[in-house]
Amino acid sequence: MIVMCGCGSLSPDEPARVSVRFRACVPVKSGTETSVDRLDLLVFRAVDGVIDTYASGIGPGAIEADVTAGYSLNWHLVANAPEGVFSGITREEDFLLQNTLLSYNTVAAPVMHASGNKTFSSGEPTISAGLQRYVSKVSIGKVKVSWLEEFAQAPECILETVALLNARGQICWEGTPSASATGIWYNRSGIEVIQDASAPLLVQDPNLVMGTSPVETGTELYAMPNPSENEQMRTRLVLGLRVDGFLQWYPIILPAMRCNTHYRVENLFITGPGAPEPDGVIDRSSIGFNLEIRPWGSNTSDVEFATN
Repeated sequence: MIVMCGCGSLSPDEPARVSVRFRACVPVKSGTETSVDRLDLLVFRAVDGVIDTYASGIGPGAIEADVTAGYSLNWHLVANAPEGVFSGITREEDFLLQNTLLSYNTVAAPVMHASGNKTFSSGEPTISAGLQRYVSKVSIGKVKVSWLEEFAQAPECILETVALLNARGQICWEGTPSASATGIWYNRSGIEVIQDASAPLLVQDPNLVMGTSPVETGTELYAMPNPSENEQMRTRLVLGLRVDGFLQWYPIILPAMRCNTHYRVENLFITGPGAPEPDGVIDRSSIGFNLEIRPWGSNTSDVEFATN
């Protein structure tokens, strides 16, 4: 546990400081992506953006810190950030403009955040902070390759690769998605890297045998949100099917993406040949699906971290 308080003062009179307890509340009813391994609390003076308090905690309980009483303060609670990532931050603008990366996340413990503004006084109640994930989630339900019904003897068909193309790899700690062409991107118009199951899963390799009956894939992928309205820059979900030995690709262009949002593809029907490249163009009649955009957990459950 590390607690740093009182970096600078508002006046020579040394304003009173009070102890405040922050309780983290994580999204529920949304799978298992809600674990909290550590918390970082940053509190800045609203008048000039100078840091008032920094505290961090690992383990069960609640996180507590001393803050300056009687002044408007902006607080930020971050879960699962790498240890030391906020070292050296003394102003709020430096914190807000720096980036959190997709590589910081794991499936079980994604990076989450909450923020607020408050003027604190003595005898403050516990502050409940509803955490939200920075990442977006993309998943696929059942897949049916009805195209195989056209053959007298259906060829072997294997779902070999599922990936996100044009996947954003960063977002500022403030939490506003950016579609800037600069910065970290993964799988720009092609498959660059296949990550293992402990990573945020830009790419999976399920190797499922497809047939004319629907097959449940159980595929879940993660990326930072890409808010672009430009179709060429938007994130794509792409399936790679090896049919009779030949790899064919089926891209699905996702809408502009938001943080802490689940994009669910249901009832995916493949009804014709795919493209020779992951980001190729296919006939619209070759694929059909339903896309559901869901809040990624609308209720919260308490998770508490302690500084003692």
